[in-house]
Amino acid sequence: MKVKVKAYGGLAHYLPDRKEEIEVEIGDGMALGDLVKGLGIPEEEIWLVSVDNALKPKETILKGGEEVLIFAPVAGGLSIHCNRTKST
Repeated sequence: MKVKVKAYGGLAHYLPDRKEEIEVEIGDGMALGDLVKGLGIPEEEIWLVSVDNALKPKETILKGGEEVLIFAPVAGGLSIHCNRTKST
């Protein structure tokens, strides 16, 4: 059985050949958390994981044919600082 794995936010460097999308052979009864751990992505670098576009816990058993998306935390954005002076 295989699942498609896509890694976003810089996590692709953990996947073979640094590809953003790979297919992974899984065994019967493999849990989502075991799949992610087997990819070598450090847990602290993962923000969320979805299976077929739905958030799932790491205990979810994969059946094969699913699409697993792994996202890194998002940071940054626009910061606007205003200095207000009182005019007289």
